Amino acid sequence: LGCEKKERRMRMNCKVCGTEFEPKKEDKYIVKIVKRTSFVTADIETYDAFDCPQCGCQQLAGLRHLEMTE
Repeated sequence: LGCEKKERRMRMNCKVCGTEFEPKKEDKYIVKIVKRTSFVTADIETYDAFDCPQCGCQQLAGLRHLEMTE
């Protein structure tokens, strides 16, 4: 009985042109989005992002959680 491990590859769909593509680690970059909560304060959200290979539109992959230090 062979226990073969199948590698699951993540796929993304472009929300603009509908192209399905496989995000590659070397194409990943970080995006920071500033959301104003008041006149003097803001929340900063950090996301992993990839560009669609067909149309070039930015696709957000997921929210990055920052490491807490004491």
